Amino acid sequence: MLKKNGKATVLIRNRILDLLESGAFDEGSKLPGGRELAEELSTSLLSVQNELSSLSSAGVLQLFSGSGTFVARNWRDRLLRYTVLTHYHQFEWFGEYRKRLREISPEFYAVSRFNRAMIEVHGVVRSQHNMQAYQDLAPLLDFLPEEERKKIFELAKPFTLGGKVHGVPLTVSPRLMFYNRRILRDNKIAFPENNWTWADFVNMLDRLPDSMPGYLRFNYGDPLNLWVFMVMRSGGRIFDPADKADPVHLDHPEAMRGLKLWRELRDKLNIPADGSPVTFNEFREKFIENEAVFFVGNRVNIELFQEHGFDDYGVVTLPVIKEGCDYSTQALEVLRIRRECPQDVARRFLKEALSPSFQRMYFKHHYGFPVTGGGGINGKSFDDKRDAAFFEALPSARGNYIDGFPGLLPVTERLLERLFRGQEGNFEEHVREVAGLLRGLIRQGLGEYSGEGYY
Repeated sequence: MLKKNGKATVLIRNRILDLLESGAFDEGSKLPGGRELAEELSTSLLSVQNELSSLSSAGVLQLFSGSGTFVARNWRDRLLRYTVLTHYHQFEWFGEYRKRLREISPEFYAVSRFNRAMIEVHGVVRSQHNMQAYQDLAPLLDFLPEEERKKIFELAKPFTLGGKVHGVPLTVSPRLMFYNRRILRDNKIAFPENNWTWADFVNMLDRLPDSMPGYLRFNYGDPLNLWVFMVMRSGGRIFDPADKADPVHLDHPEAMRGLKLWRELRDKLNIPADGSPVTFNEFREKFIENEAVFFVGNRVNIELFQEHGFDDYGVVTLPVIKEGCDYSTQALEVLRIRRECPQDVARRFLKEALSPSFQRMYFKHHYGFPVTGGGGINGKSFDDKRDAAFFEALPSARGNYIDGFPGLLPVTERLLERLFRGQEGNFEEHVREVAGLLRGLIRQGLGEYSGEGYY
């Protein structure tokens, strides 16, 4: 329990972080004066001055005698104790999440505008960057039953280096295809059904009106989490650590088939050389406004659509690729804790994040499915068939496309981005060149390096 002066410190710090997180204050902005804050928070001026000084020492604020307190340059890069970085601020249930953090400890504060925090929750690809800056969480999972630990360790393989688990999945979801029913209906295009083929998908794209730009027909992009499902569905993978002779499988026939189909789709959609003019979030906004048609996404999109009162959409399995596999890629929410975080704080947070009540909160808000306990979820747990489709697709979700050499994924993503954007020359030859570069990095012993070193 916090002492009285500790409560005042947390109150003041959190109020200042509220100002920064609101977006109303940025680099160079002048904060309200110490007396004004003290009066607002019903605390002493000395307590406010002490906390302002502490945040100044941390590099978040700058104090100028006689002028006041200002937001420091590069404040987003500063690391503050008890901060938790997530992207949940975009959802209506963010308030519930922050309340749950305060129940763990009043000192925990959820941030979204900082670039880093003591505790961070990200998706798969970002969670593989700079892994060695984060703690090994394996020893902290001793509170879980053995079977649940095994399940988490299996899901955590992409975030494991040298036997150390640098990221722990909190939830898991398959990725499926979302489609806008109104647009298909208006254009007299039958809704897709499970087991539809890649040819069916391309045919639907072709039947959309000429006035609709390609980048609104499908959310095409270069990030790995968008195109890797093509590799998986084609029966390929990027790396196979079990293949000791040649673990790089990027240029094997199965993976090459998926990569070529993705590159051909770019040409069909006439995506500009510098990429789609809309971001993924902008595409979803267009989708809700009935201006965009198809995108690949995970279960959390259902929550977003509910919050916007949008219901005219459908969900279907990903298109079947000839001679391929019925696999979907996993979407994971991954918890990482920086080395600077005290282990008792890390253990307390990890234990709560994997508790049944926390897992139920994620499930209730469509944030994937629990990784611990199961939550008593079964096929009868869903009122909406579209939501149930994600549960039914769980057995086909795979994460092994990122096994083996997670530190090499960022460089793979960057190099293939150039190829997808229309680099001149033979596409297959360029893919083989990328694969050759990856083999060279592995031979040099760089396969387990953190992704940050390759940028």
